[in-house]
Amino acid sequence: LAALAQRQMDWVLGANPFGVSFMVQVGHVNPPEYVYTGFQPRTPWIPGAVMCGICGDEDDRPDLAPGSYHSCEFWTPMLAHLIWGLAELQSYYDTK
Repeated sequence: LAALAQRQMDWVLGANPFGVSFMVQVGHVNPPEYVYTGFQPRTPWIPGAVMCGICGDEDDRPDLAPGSYHSCEFWTPMLAHLIWGLAELQSYYDTK
């Protein structure tokens, strides 16, 4: 179970079909920033923020959707789940 959890964390941080990290300024490649002009001032590029990630196209194939809110918008649940997963992994490894 820990190996699966580690692979999920690795997926978010760049071990995915597109080779991109969905945590800002972590890894070698981040998707383009999503810019929504309806907010003033706009949402800044936040180091450590977690983007939504890979979505699916109309045929349910993995799609990065660069610069789109589908992939590149910051969402609190994505960050919360990543932090939770990392905390659980740390707890698991601390008991070994």
